[in-house]
Amino acid sequence: MAYGDVVPDCFVFYRTWPPHFVAYEQVKHATVEHVGRNRVLVHHPRSGNAVRKSLTAKRIEIVARDGRDLVAEWRETPGRD
Repeated sequence: MAYGDVVPDCFVFYRTWPPHFVAYEQVKHATVEHVGRNRVLVHHPRSGNAVRKSLTAKRIEIVARDGRDLVAEWRETPGRD
């Protein structure tokens, strides 16, 4: 659960906000990096782009290859120092 953890080959599903509608993004085989308190960086495998996402978002799923739920593992409760 330490910051800086990098987990390769994850399944990631999250919501995006393009203009005028809501879209859902599904990425297979993404590399996910835990960059800060309730923040992750999702590296897309084909395009090479990286997207910063919040673990407290309404719709986000990150599942590692071994079946671990990384959102539940990395999410920190509010008010914790």
